[in-house]
Amino acid sequence: MENIGPLTKEKGVKTQLDKKAGQAKITLVNDLSIDLLLRHGQGVSTRLKPGEKKQFDCSGDRVRKGKPRANNTIQFDDTDVILIESDGKGCGETVKASSVYK
Repeated sequence: MENIGPLTKEKGVKTQLDKKAGQAKITLVNDLSIDLLLRHGQGVSTRLKPGEKKQFDCSGDRVRKGKPRANNTIQFDDTDVILIESDGKGCGETVKASSVYK
């Protein structure tokens, strides 16, 4: 570890500090061959294309699998499938869609 004043150059130190401060994010990576429809936050709809990734807050953010809404290509409806339920655990981690997608 190289000391450069109050900062250090050790991999993972920032993540550990962010975890303690509650600022670390959970990263969801779409490693599937299809678009992943997501519902999260206060009714936000997100389409995650193959190879794309998105970060979510670690403090109580719930990410659900979405389903297409009739006559609407931008917004999705919730399903009962929860992909990520962050309750302060898993902060700073990366989750592959293939491991949680049903």
